[in-house]
Amino acid sequence: MDVMNLLLLLGALLLLLLLLVIIYLLNRSKAVPKRPSAEKGAQPQESSPLAFDALEAVILNQQSSQAELSGAVEAICSHHGTIRAATLERYLRLMVALCRHPHTDKSTVIALDRGLQGQNPNFAQELEAALRKGLNSRG
Repeated sequence: MDVMNLLLLLGALLLLLLLLVIIYLLNRSKAVPKRPSAEKGAQPQESSPLAFDALEAVILNQQSSQAELSGAVEAICSHHGTIRAATLERYLRLMVALCRHPHTDKSTVIALDRGLQGQNPNFAQELEAALRKGLNSRG
């Protein structure tokens, strides 16, 4: 009878332990808010310093330093590198603006060109045309 009571007690403890693990897992998943699933290349919220609008403003600002331009280009390529047809014109304007910027250098322009073309081979012709336009318009 002692073995039977011991087995019942052990089974009850295992059930209790299993129940506690399940409760813990359910509470943990509720406590950590999940990020809304976003499509690849989606832009972060506008308050973020990595927001596309903020990075675009750095490139369009004629007073931005070369370091600021490089940082903006790097962030655009890493966080906003996927171009959709709806946003293509903005990227093309950025390419031209970066080429015309007084504080840009060839490595920054090349980084933006390679970064965007590498992630968007379907827009390679448009990006190449914008690069040519920007380089031809430099004074």
